[in-house]
Amino acid sequence: MFRAMRLANEALTPEQINTVLQRRTAGVLAVHGDAGYPYAVPLSYYFDGTHFYFHGAPVGHKMAAIQRDNRVSFCVVDRDVVAPAALTNEFRSVIAFGRVTIVTDPKRKRELMRQFALHLAPDYAQKIHQHLDQGLDHFSLLEMTVAHMTGKEAADLAQSH
Repeated sequence: MFRAMRLANEALTPEQINTVLQRRTAGVLAVHGDAGYPYAVPLSYYFDGTHFYFHGAPVGHKMAAIQRDNRVSFCVVDRDVVAPAALTNEFRSVIAFGRVTIVTDPKRKRELMRQFALHLAPDYAQKIHQHLDQGLDHFSLLEMTVAHMTGKEAADLAQSH
């Protein structure tokens, strides 16, 4: 169902993938947009080791696309440095494929949003709790169940490990 990576020597290990996902805070979610065009939107995320979580407005292009077709991909770029003398670039990225659902249970939504916010702003726990106390209705929380995930880095970076 999913293609094998063409340059297997550039593949990241599961541990390296997890390190990238814990280090970074944003990526690009791609959905099946309007009129058959892909729609890719940058988003902050929280990754708990098995699922990605995103939040945003309860209406709009992204939400309409997900309601039509919940299959998505999500890409996180960890490194992108152009190496002009070598006519290449040093890159490291992770891409995941899966399905997105909307978290509707209020208790679960609140707890996941608390974890999400603490991941992004660990020094602001009190402010996060106050914000969540104001209500959960003004945003949607999306949960992406990963079906397939790979990571890749430039061969020169892979050899330096």
